[in-house]
Amino acid sequence: MAADDRDFVDALGEMLEYILSMQPDIEPDACAEWFKHQVRTHYDGERVTVRKSTMREQTRAETRARVRAEYNGRNINEITARYNISRRTVYNYLK
Repeated sequence: MAADDRDFVDALGEMLEYILSMQPDIEPDACAEWFKHQVRTHYDGERVTVRKSTMREQTRAETRARVRAEYNGRNINEITARYNISRRTVYNYLK
């Protein structure tokens, strides 16, 4: 895990924000190379933590609520197609 125990993705975002704030007109290829160098320098040989996205959990909760509201006992095929989920997932959401 990184020495400061931050989430790896958050740290990458902070590095990118720093790069863009210092050089707003930087060449994309140069930016990518500098960024990769910084990541390798900072995290060389370390294990990092990548937390699950809270957006993913929010989206799942929203989908669950919509499925519960829309399900009428006869429209399972419509729901599985609309939300790209399985029949089993629909039934799990209804529990």
